[in-house]
Amino acid sequence: MAMPLKPTRRAALGAIAGLGSLAIAAPELALAVPSFSLYGMKDVPLDKALDHLKSTGYAGVELVCLPGWDTDPTRLTAGQVKGIRESLASRNMLPVGLMLDLPLDIAEELFARNLVLLARACAMARAIDDKSPPILETVLGGKPGDLPKRLAVHRDRLGRVEVVLAREGGILALKPHRMQAFDHAVALAGLINEVNSPRVVAAFDPSHFQHRMPDIAESWKALGALTRFIHVKETVFEKGQLRFVLPGQGGLDLKALRAMLIESRYRGPICVEVSRQVWSMPGYDPFLASTKAFPAMKAITHG
Repeated sequence: MAMPLKPTRRAALGAIAGLGSLAIAAPELALAVPSFSLYGMKDVPLDKALDHLKSTGYAGVELVCLPGWDTDPTRLTAGQVKGIRESLASRNMLPVGLMLDLPLDIAEELFARNLVLLARACAMARAIDDKSPPILETVLGGKPGDLPKRLAVHRDRLGRVEVVLAREGGILALKPHRMQAFDHAVALAGLINEVNSPRVVAAFDPSHFQHRMPDIAESWKALGALTRFIHVKETVFEKGQLRFVLPGQGGLDLKALRAMLIESRYRGPICVEVSRQVWSMPGYDPFLASTKAFPAMKAITHG
């Protein structure tokens, strides 16, 4: 049946089938505040980073709970966490997430140490926003091809992670990674569904499905209903080598990505992530990177 010449909003949204050459849907709808992960600003003092991001147009940030970052919860006192909360509040910047690195298939001693870190991160999230603590997110480590032989280990370890989350009141989003064990959305969705806990959800990053199959749209079909956090960067291939780049630099169809999120009614954080491949390069400028990424982020969040 042909679509009416003047389709309703519902009909227009229903016509969106996936990532293709589609017109943008509901351009006036704000999906989320434009956000930036401080993973791309490792050596920048927090207040200086927030001031720049605010002036650029961002309204949210992801804090980084990794060694070497100022917001590593193992190094922070209660007073310092309070200071972070005040710095965010004074600029009306939302804490949209906390980045962790919690690989599951590692030595028991290291894993036990990471469970302590997880508990500290949950406490930090509560201290930053006691009414709506920011979500925690992590990749899971390992190598492509590790599954299914190591699946039981991942399942057991994730069960122990869930116990900590339940005790500490945290929510953890797991992100697939094209260069790690959970490199496909279906596999990660299966793991999350087996745990079957509201405290274990998914994170999604289109760069890990760009230029491959299953593609972004197919991967979203597997993981979208479980997703509570989105990172945005892009992927290019140069001379046979994969390389991550800033949003807007890798040919990603931003209108189609936005349409896909609208169709699925996604309303969680959407956040720029600058890859280590980018920020570790000589001459990297975190201020310029965040400024360059903003138009692409705004196109996704606001159309």
